[in-house]
This record gives sequence, C-alpha cells and structure tokens, in this order.
Amino acid sequence: MSEQHPEQTKHLFGKTYQGYDLPDGSYVPGAKYAPDPRTVWGWQLRGLQEGRNRDATFSWEGKRVLDLAGNNGYHGLRALREGAAAATLVEQSSDAAAKAAEIAKEWDLPLHVKRRDIENHPWDKHALEEPFDVIFAHQVLYHLARPIPLLRRACKALRHGGSICIHSRIAVHVHEKHWEWVPTLHTMEETLRYVGFSQVRFTGDARLLAALRRRNPPDERGQHKVMVVAHR
Repeated sequence: MSEQHPEQTKHLFGKTYQGYDLPDGSYVPGAKYAPDPRTVWGWQLRGLQEGRNRDATFSWEGKRVLDLAGNNGYHGLRALREGAAAATLVEQSSDAAAKAAEIAKEWDLPLHVKRRDIENHPWDKHALEEPFDVIFAHQVLYHLARPIPLLRRACKALRHGGSICIHSRIAVHVHEKHWEWVPTLHTMEETLRYVGFSQVRFTGDARLLAALRRRNPPDERGQHKVMVVAHR
C-alpha cells in the first residue's frame, strides 16, 4: 500500500478532514478548508518546549498522550512515531475512527482508538491511575455545547506538569457574537486558568497574536485559529 501514489492511497482510505503522513514519506492532504496538521504540530511543539523548564528539551519519549476528537489520529500517531509510550484517540465518527485504525496499521503503530462522544461518554475513567502527559484538543471546543466542563475533565486527566494543546478559534473583538464558543484571547486564557491550568501560552503567527492581544480593537472583526498550550 505504501508504494501507491498519495492520491490512490487517499482514495483507498476515503476522504478525510485531516491530512496524514504515510511510511513511504508521502503526505496526503485533507479537506481544503482544514488546517495543515504539520503546521499545527510545529506550533504545539513550540508551546510544549516553552513550558515550565525552559532549559530542558521537550521529548515525546515515554509520554502517554490523548487525542480528543482527533479525526484520523494524526497527532496521536505522530507522537507514537516520535517515541511516545502510548496514544489514545477518542473520536465520535465511526468513519474517522476506522480511517485512524487503517493509518495506524499502515504505520504498524499501537494507536488505541475509542469511538465515543467526548462530552457524554467516559474517556477519563482510568486517568487517576494512569494520567496523561499530553492531551490534544484541536478544532474541538467550538463544536461543544459545554466546553468548560470538558476542559476541567481534561485538566484532571493530566499528570501534574502535563499539558493540553488546543488549536481553536479566537474572536478578534470582545463584543462579537457567535453561536459557538469563540472567546477572545484573554477569555481563553482566563478560562484555562479557571479550570485548573497554571500556565498558558499562545503560539503561531506572531503578528496575528499581537493583534489579538489588543483588547477591543475598534476597526477589526472576525475570528482566527490559534494554538494554545496550557500546563497543569
């Protein structure tokens, strides 16, 4: 299978929202409107590196990771490829979960796939005995009816010193109204601190982050996706 052209492989696995890598070195793009997970990976790695101990180099070696609503499991699989000890994908879509299992098989990696709704079904039952080191929650929060309880559950599922990586929408202006949860940069930071995280870092495009840090810019509107890495 790995010798197939990327477009043939994409057809074989079916269309996916999120792009993915294959062992032959090819990258299969996802939907045109989806963020490139390779870029997101780089941003979150920067945030993890800038954690509490700036003198230490972040490593995936031995880490236990959880990918919440992670589509085809790109981030969990890449963590395994880079030395993580265990990775779990929790995904509601049966189609996406099946694709994640197929891609994991292609890589011969032990991705643990759980098909369930992350808001209404348990994914953190054993977290007290075996807490996670890193949790991914990308393109997730603005789809949830109750994002704050889920963030609180995620914080409790992390070991002390563990981190959550969130790629989500941020509103430019505090007075903008959205049907979904799209906070300002300030509200996102305060929410993460409220649920139990002690350190919050934003990474990504520096000019965009500088603009978003200005409270209530008078002539700007809209929303942008940014990377947030918060440490417990």
